[in-house]
Amino acid sequence: QFLTMVVAALLSIVLGLGMPTPSAYILAAVLIGPLMNQVGVDTLAGHMFILYYAVLSAITPPVAVAAYAASSIAGANPITIAGHAVKFALAAFLVPFIFVFGPELLWQGALWKTALTFVTAAVALVLLSGAIEHYEKWADAWWARWMLAIGAIFMITPSRWAEAVGVLLVVTAIVATRALKARATA
Repeated sequence: QFLTMVVAALLSIVLGLGMPTPSAYILAAVLIGPLMNQVGVDTLAGHMFILYYAVLSAITPPVAVAAYAASSIAGANPITIAGHAVKFALAAFLVPFIFVFGPELLWQGALWKTALTFVTAAVALVLLSGAIEHYEKWADAWWARWMLAIGAIFMITPSRWAEAVGVLLVVTAIVATRALKARATA
């Protein structure tokens, strides 16, 4: 199922290159939607997955229609803008996987599960963005940023054990960073 979703994500992005979002979504839904249903992905989660990647195709190089619009306003290189856009939105590329692995995020299931999935996903995505952007308060060293990123990715998997390992990695990275900073200032 995971490999099918990766291929579906890539196809949705490729089909959406240079197209408006509604037509990219319709084309991807017709071509990719049945495949996702065959591998057991819920219909609503599958369509949100496809729609999300159709939207993200606007910032994905090499076409990156939104980056070309932004570069004309900013007077900058569109490929550089597209690269920065993808870097800033890297955590957003994981959100559709959360829709599939945690359908509670789409209000399917009990309210407490929806709240728990939302909080876990939000915290994981903020931590992942912090690791990507080198937010020094959380993780100063390269190994701590890697621990933070891997822990954040583990936190959005469907397995509670993987979530626990992710939380442990994140807490270890943050505590180790603070301990090293305290030792350096002492």
